[in-house]
Amino acid sequence: MSLLFRSARMRILPANHFAVAYYLCRMHSNGENGIKFDFPSQVFVVEFSPFAWSKDLVCIGTENSIILGAVLFPEDHSWEESADSGKVQLYTQLSDSGRVLETRDVSFIELKTLQQKQRPQAAAWSPDTTLRGLPRLLHFAVALSASTVQNVNIKTDNIIKVYKTDLGESTSVVDLEGHQDYINAVAFEPEGSLLASASDDLTCRVWTARDASDYRTLECKFHLNSPGMAVCWHTEETGKLLVAEKSGLMQLFNVQTQQPLISLDSGSKPLMSAHWAPSNNTLIAALAAGELTVWDIQRPSQPIEVRPVHPQGGRWVKFSNNCDMVIATLGRPGHQLKVHNITAKLPKLSLPLPIAYGLSWHYHLPYVALGCDHQLMMWKIATK
Repeated sequence: MSLLFRSARMRILPANHFAVAYYLCRMHSNGENGIKFDFPSQVFVVEFSPFAWSKDLVCIGTENSIILGAVLFPEDHSWEESADSGKVQLYTQLSDSGRVLETRDVSFIELKTLQQKQRPQAAAWSPDTTLRGLPRLLHFAVALSASTVQNVNIKTDNIIKVYKTDLGESTSVVDLEGHQDYINAVAFEPEGSLLASASDDLTCRVWTARDASDYRTLECKFHLNSPGMAVCWHTEETGKLLVAEKSGLMQLFNVQTQQPLISLDSGSKPLMSAHWAPSNNTLIAALAAGELTVWDIQRPSQPIEVRPVHPQGGRWVKFSNNCDMVIATLGRPGHQLKVHNITAKLPKLSLPLPIAYGLSWHYHLPYVALGCDHQLMMWKIATK
């Protein structure tokens, strides 16, 4: 039997518990109460579902696979209330491997693994995703890139794969081709059938579905002056899209009219990441040249906060989903995770890591997650 996860031991559950194999990972922790789950290869992408009806789900991109999983936390009241009805058993029954990791009362259930030849760059969940009732559906997009040498020249293949699976026999995939360079971000519109992508090829593309299973149609394309680093949709107003460029320019577009509504400039470059606060649509944050900058777009002329956070440059920035004053950043020197409350001077967490990729918050619990070498790592943050 091949083991998906390292450093694990196996036990067999009784037949009346679906007789599945459980892989129990020994608890890893550090001074900051970190939780770690081990994987067979390096983790490059971590993305929790941002929607209430699929909040347990996480997409993990490794060197050669996409792993779909469910993470159950003891603080989640829905988890506690449904324990007797068998939520863990339900997820395990849906799993194609029956593998479960347990670390200090936190469970990770591997639902499905999809092998890839290209390295994942970014991932996004669709609002269509649900495991409540029938039909069950996991609907998500992954941006992939691979470089090959042809006649001394380096050729990069860049593609977006849009998957739909019921975790059973039905799995479909649509390939979205057109980007000519690395794809840095993808995002589904929260209330609609649009998917946005931003790339080093100086474009942001918006894809739409002809029907429920086809995203091949290009709705529109925005030409940028520098590489596109981030795309975020307004969570309440349909068709409003934030596009962030490496030059430090950010524009809020009306996708229907393809006209910019607001422009913001970080004043620093390179801008590597930007995010729209999920719990407060007036707040936008950017990480450029190691500076964290926050705007209130109701008063866009000046940022409400500018602070240096990573002396040698930053890579990712994400608002907490349940507190718009709390922001996580990842940057240099080394690979340093910081969590900031913008009303306080000192960070709530400052943690050097050996290597780190991706950054994601749980939908409503105060957990921030990232990939650290061969591990999924999570920290519980006091956001109040």
